[in-house]
Amino acid sequence: RNFSRQKRKGSPQYIKQPLTTLKGEINNNTIIVGDFNTPLTAMDRSSKQKINKETQALNEALDQMDLIDIYRTFHPKATEYTFFSSAHGTFSKIDHILGKKIKSQ
Repeated sequence: RNFSRQKRKGSPQYIKQPLTTLKGEINNNTIIVGDFNTPLTAMDRSSKQKINKETQALNEALDQMDLIDIYRTFHPKATEYTFFSSAHGTFSKIDHILGKKIKSQ
């Protein structure tokens, strides 16, 4: 059994849990920075593979909390990666900076 692969597969759910817990305390001044250990979009992967169901659920939760990936907002087409998986031979952007989506009035 490949523990690192198993652990990474559960990363979206692991990230979603504390974000959901903090939901009531997130406001326009909140910035969440961290190694999510998972690419949030297909653009964040060198192989452009599809996003799995767990990551889709995490993205939906982020959307419901009005959180956006700040880097991806300012660099929508950038394909720079921060992590190389020797097991999979792919690069991924797994470090993310999230901020509250500003709603226009």
